[in-house]
Parts: sequence; structure tokens; C-alpha cells
Amino acid sequence: MKKIFSSLLPVALLIATSSLFAQQVTVMVSINPPYSPYLSTYADQPNKVLITIINNTPIEQELKLWVKISGDNGVSVTTRSDFNPSQAITVGGNQSAFVSFDGPSTKDYFDANNVDLVGITKLQLIQNQALPEGNYTICVRALGYSQPYAPKSEEDCKNFPVNYIDPPLAMQPLCGNTLTPTNPQFVLFSWTPPATAQGLVNYEFTLKEVPNNLNPNDVIKNNAFPVVYNTTQSVNTTLAYTVALPQLEDEKKYVWRVKAIDPNNSVQFKNGGYSEACWFSFAESKKNFAKPVQLQGDETTNQLALKILLVSPKNETEIEWTNATSNEYGHYEFYWQNLSANYSYHTSLVKMKPGQTKEDAIMKNPDMNQTDKSEPISAPYKYFPKLETGVTYAWQVSTAGDDYSKQIHSEVWTFNVAPPDTGDMSSFIICGYKVHITNLDNKDIDKLGGTGYLYLWEGGPKIDVSFSNLEVRHCGLKSG
Repeated sequence: MKKIFSSLLPVALLIATSSLFAQQVTVMVSINPPYSPYLSTYADQPNKVLITIINNTPIEQELKLWVKISGDNGVSVTTRSDFNPSQAITVGGNQSAFVSFDGPSTKDYFDANNVDLVGITKLQLIQNQALPEGNYTICVRALGYSQPYAPKSEEDCKNFPVNYIDPPLAMQPLCGNTLTPTNPQFVLFSWTPPATAQGLVNYEFTLKEVPNNLNPNDVIKNNAFPVVYNTTQSVNTTLAYTVALPQLEDEKKYVWRVKAIDPNNSVQFKNGGYSEACWFSFAESKKNFAKPVQLQGDETTNQLALKILLVSPKNETEIEWTNATSNEYGHYEFYWQNLSANYSYHTSLVKMKPGQTKEDAIMKNPDMNQTDKSEPISAPYKYFPKLETGVTYAWQVSTAGDDYSKQIHSEVWTFNVAPPDTGDMSSFIICGYKVHITNLDNKDIDKLGGTGYLYLWEGGPKIDVSFSNLEVRHCGLKSG
């Protein structure tokens, strides 16, 4: 029995020592949205990743950090075990310190020479290439600054997503359409902005001729084919192709696309930022007879066979709330392909009743969109009132006017509303205090509930809090 006890004693002492080390310091990490796909953002941007270090002992601590960022896609970036920064993080006895990775004691943690890499190369890190899309976790632990670099705290981890943004959608000219040349030359190109991109976006427009019935997608992607016109512009999602630009020729086919570019290099776009290629033919109209369009019942109109094409939200899908910013209230966004600059539009939005067809709902149910039907609205249209979850809505876009039989209409599409959710929100601000979330009982941002903690002042006492029925907005707390 004595022999067994003697052999277990070193193990018990090791466990007790590790526990003692782990209790000396408390580390808490928070990561503030929006979440960038670029590692340099987290390393260079002040307070993007904020680490709170609490010294639980009366003895001054000299520390360094162990940091690991790992994704569910197999990518990981981990501090090398032999890396020692040039400067220690010093925390006085029973004191707290706040650290971000742009400081003098932490600026080298994401240097390509100081990390072990999996799923991403050193060259990619040096060139600041984007992390692949996925769900990531950042974990931080405090270690002693001097060898043997003993652990001083437990790990603290936070999750964050890396999502790429959908590229623009080509709107007009309609894909596959035939345009009639005008004198003087004028063609209006338009596209949707990336729906969730914040801040300034540049757009590179490229137009090429498609020779010999080749595939337009191959032509636009292949640098061997000459460019008819190329330009880059900021913010504006339309381009007026006038007589001042290269002449488009009769009986020719052309292909075009746009590329979204973030000048701040803070977001990543899917498909490299490129829209789908869209082609059109350019030909003199031989006949211009009006064709009747069946609208409803036996009513017809002598308009040209035009049709408004809906883009999003897609039919029978969920629509998501676009969060408020400092410049704009939260809203829902509706997209369609504009016919031309000569039309104004109205978006009809109704609640569907059980057993109704979507077409019947549009014709009979009260229109929730009470904007003036004569005002010049075009895509994208922003609807600001909150919609209910658990309800099916129908929507249709029509040219402006009061006579339904004389308007041009889209199809009728339906959608449901995605319930609001906090996602990976780790904190919020209330009355100037930052509340760090430790648990959420209700993730609905209209009824947020859970527990957390805050500090009365920097380095001050930690206060545990509980909260319920909070209504949170991107730009602040609304009620609760």
C-alpha cells in the first residue's frame, strides 16, 4: 500500500501544481464583429480582439500568451511553443490588464515566423490572403514569460464565422436579350450591390465581343479575347454606355460582367467578386409590332411583351433582416430586374391566408406597402417595418399606376421571415457599460435573455448580471 501511495504522490503533486498555476491568472477573450476573413485585421486593428487578464495573486506576473485560431475546415494558426515575444505582458498583483494584438507586447503573435500553420501556407499568410469560409474558434491562455513557460490560466475561447459575401447580380440589359441600336448610342447597364457589404465598394466593369458563336462565359474569362471597354467606378451600380464610348456594332453579340472590389480589403466576395456573365445581341429591329400580354382573365394590353423578373428574396425561401447601421435603419431588401429608366415601380406585399393561392392573396388581401404608387421606386427596394415570423408573405412588383390591367407585372413569389438571432454575439453595450455574455437563455434579438458580467471601470470590480427581454439593435440597445 505504501509503495502504491508513493508512486501516486508525484502525480498528485503535478495535478495540484497545474491547478495552482491555472488559478493564478484569469484570461477572457472577446472578438468584435464584423468578422474579417483576413488575419491581419485581428492583428492590426485596435480592440478587434480584446483580451482581459486578471491577476488573482498579490504578486506581479510577467506573462506571454498562447493563441490558437482553428476552423471546422481544417485550417489552424497556433503560436509556436518556442516563441517568446520581445516584451512581457506585466500585470500587477490583484490587478487587471486589457490587451489587443496591435500592442507592443503582442504585435508579433501572428507573424508568419512565429506560428504553426495547418491548411494555410506561410506564403499565403505573408500575402494576407483570406481565410477559407468556415466557423472558427480563437483560444487564448496565459503562460509564464520565462522558461519553462508554465501555464498560468485556463484557456478561454470564443467562436466567430468567416463568411464570404455574394457578388453583384447583373440586372440589365436582360441576359440573352436583343437590343436595338439607338442614335446616339445609349445602353444602360445595371447590377445589384452586394447585399451585406458595408462601406465603400468599387466595381470593375468589363465588356467583350463574343465571336463566332463561342460560349460567352469562356470569352469573358479568357484574356486572349480583346476587351471592348473596361472601367472601375465607386459606389454607383449603373453605367451609361454612351456615344463617347467604343461603338457597338449591329449584328454582334456582347458579354459583360462586374467585379466587386473592397478597397479596404476587409471583406471577401464569393467567386472572386465576379457577377455571373451576361450576354446580349445588338441588332436593328426589323419589326416593332406590339404584342398583347395576357394579364388576368380576358383583359389584355397593347404593351410590348415586357415582364419584370424578380431576383430576391427567392421564391419560397426565408428573408433576413438587414441590421441597422449608423446611417440607416434596419430593413428588408427586395430586388428585381428594372425594365428601363423610363419606369417607376411599386412592390405589393401581403400576408397570405390559409388555403389561399399567392395570386389570390395579391389581388384580395390588404397591401402592407403603403408607399405612393406613383413615386419613382426601382430595385433594390427597402422595406423598414418588422415582419412577423411564422407567417407566409406574397410579393409582386408592378410598374407604377392605379389601373392593374395597364401595368406590367412580375410573377408572384412567396417568402417567410427568418427569426432574428444573435448568431455569435459575445457582448453588447448598455448605458456605456460593455456586458460580456456568458450564457444566453433566449437568442432572439427582440427578447434577448441570459447572464453575463461587466466591469464598473477599467480594472475595476467584476459584476455578474442577468438580463431578459432586451431588444437589441446593431447600433445599440433599443429597449428592455
